[in-house]
Amino acid sequence: NEKIFIEKGRHKIGELQPGEVAEAVFELELKAGYAEPTMPLQLLVFDEKLDEIVLEKLEIPVSTEPLAAAPAKSVARFQTDLPIRAAARDDAPILATAGNGAALPVDGRLGGWLRVEWRSGRTGFVKAGEGVSVGAKGKPSFTAVAQGFPRTPPDIAFDVDTSAGGIASSGDHYSLQGTVTHEDLRDVYVFVNDQKVFFAPGRKGGEPLRFSADFPLKEGANHVVVVARDGNDVTSRRAVSVLRRKPELAQKVEEPAKADAAKAAPAK
Repeated sequence: NEKIFIEKGRHKIGELQPGEVAEAVFELELKAGYAEPTMPLQLLVFDEKLDEIVLEKLEIPVSTEPLAAAPAKSVARFQTDLPIRAAARDDAPILATAGNGAALPVDGRLGGWLRVEWRSGRTGFVKAGEGVSVGAKGKPSFTAVAQGFPRTPPDIAFDVDTSAGGIASSGDHYSLQGTVTHEDLRDVYVFVNDQKVFFAPGRKGGEPLRFSADFPLKEGANHVVVVARDGNDVTSRRAVSVLRRKPELAQKVEEPAKADAAKAAPAK
């Protein structure tokens, strides 16, 4: 939408070790005059080396109410875990959870809500009252825990082992088979050299969906991509290359293999 201006829309995380977590902060500005109740965003996470993609569509609520917070400089100390919300409303999205013992700077009040800075340059609202004490002095300490959008994309598994690389074939056709598993699977489709060769509707309940995509091969490398989506449009992909050998090369490969097999056979 022309009213949604992306200040920072790309973030390179870099290498992650197993179990390691990284955070990417994106910056957007909503221009005056935006009339829709939500702001649609598409989040894409891409691993270039593994050619894996996770895609999710988000709908961020938009409030047209003016935000006129009265200035108030203080420190909020938390005696229990409390949610930090995106707006001064009980139904506003939760940005983070302030843990017991946290102390966050306050820069404004809006009714019964305090506006706190829970990350550098990032603010949210907590309800004043039970569980929160406000003082003019004190050193802020950060123990807020960011809330995520937990999503598990569909799991795609091939019947053939691709851990050593692509697949080699001597024929002019190939059949790729496998299984897709997810609690709420929307659909599965397969592309070969940018041409769709397979589609199947999904199913709910977590029962695995078997797929078998048969397709012709051109000489050389054939790029195959299997895509699976869940009910929230969270998308996962698996890519593999299928190499069709030239007939004369396939014959050269097969002849030494037959000779080796004959040598290994026991003498009668």
